[in-house]
Amino acid sequence: MTQRHAALGIGASLLGVVLPLSGCDRASAKSSKPGPSGSSDSGKRVVVVKPTRQDVTRTVDQPATVYALNAATLFAQVAGYLTSIEVDKGDAVTPGKLIATIEVPELRAERQKLLAQVAQSRAELAAAKVELERSASSLLAAQAGENRADADLALKKSLYERAKDLRKDGVVSVQDLEVAEGGWKEAAAALTLAQARVKEAEAVKHETEAKIDVALARVDTATSELSRIDARLSYSTILSPLKGIVTRRYVDKGALIQQATSSSTQAAPIVDISEIDRVRVDFQVPEKDAGWVEVGQPVTLRVDVEKYKDRVFSGTVTRFAGALDAARTMLVEAEYDNADHALMPGMFGTASLETGRSKSALTLPPEAVVTKGADRVVFVVTDGVVHKKKVVVGFDRGWVVEIKEGLGPSDAVVLGAGRLTDGMKVVPIERSEEGHEAMADAEHAREPGPSTASASQSAERPR
Repeated sequence: MTQRHAALGIGASLLGVVLPLSGCDRASAKSSKPGPSGSSDSGKRVVVVKPTRQDVTRTVDQPATVYALNAATLFAQVAGYLTSIEVDKGDAVTPGKLIATIEVPELRAERQKLLAQVAQSRAELAAAKVELERSASSLLAAQAGENRADADLALKKSLYERAKDLRKDGVVSVQDLEVAEGGWKEAAAALTLAQARVKEAEAVKHETEAKIDVALARVDTATSELSRIDARLSYSTILSPLKGIVTRRYVDKGALIQQATSSSTQAAPIVDISEIDRVRVDFQVPEKDAGWVEVGQPVTLRVDVEKYKDRVFSGTVTRFAGALDAARTMLVEAEYDNADHALMPGMFGTASLETGRSKSALTLPPEAVVTKGADRVVFVVTDGVVHKKKVVVGFDRGWVVEIKEGLGPSDAVVLGAGRLTDGMKVVPIERSEEGHEAMADAEHAREPGPSTASASQSAERPR
């Protein structure tokens, strides 16, 4: 018992020594902890950056599709057998180059028949012209006879009148008077006959002229039919309407080709030709950005082809719809020079439309700008104290934000200031301007998403 009590006394005395020491350690540790604000007496450490000046562009990035500047699918205008086809996929063609030839024997036979009809009509016309000349001569002869009969009648009438006067004086006999009267009447009848012959000659001439008109009409009809057949035969030779390449061939030599009409669904095309020395690129612009689009604006294009993944194609806006579709977007078309044929019809890519530019703008990294309700604010460190400033934001490119008002070029702006409050003491650690630009360059190198417009200024920044 005595030993046990002695052991307990020693343990208690030792415990009494240890407990005060432990309490001293806890008090010391507690005094070394930071205050409730999470900072030491000198303030919270924050990274600050000063605004930089650089050119900022407002860009709309949208998915785009490449089309040929002009494209044509060639059909046959006549039915027949394909006797030759001179091109195949990938061949270059120029306007007027022979593409294919179709044999149409029935048209050629009809053409020979029409040629004979034209020759016959022309022969009939020539005969009618000869007959007209003959009838004209007959008319002239009849008119001359009429003139002679008229003169003879005048003479015979004069002799008769003189005979009557002489008979009154008893100079001539009754018989002589009767002979003079008979001569006068005979001359009158001869004149009537001559006049009838003139009218007959005139009628023959008019009839011949009508025959000539008929012959001319027959010649014109036959010639017109021949021209129609020649036009249809010209369709048997298919020529290229464009300077481009053959992108597809549908038929082979010997195939039966049907005539392409608006009501026919069986006619097969011959080839597809696309003009791609210059191409069109179509893309849709959202409603909120449609008002910025103008003809002549620069548009860059990146395509999804591995070979050209680092190549940027440059073009300009040539036209736009001027109206929104059901999806509340507007169709915009740009054109690109494509001498090396790197852009192929049907390619997909991302079109970047520059809708505005601010030169030598004051800019900050996006993490330095905080959204507070409807306001955009930054936290500026002055003499170790944070001050909140409201700013007016211009172009927001995603990796850099334009500051139009509310900030000076020498202000030290806190990065990632979402938890700071106005008036808080901080220890600023300045990030180098080179680091700021390197970060911006790294962000700029990121490929933007195909369906987002990076110029949006209403989206909130993550806090």
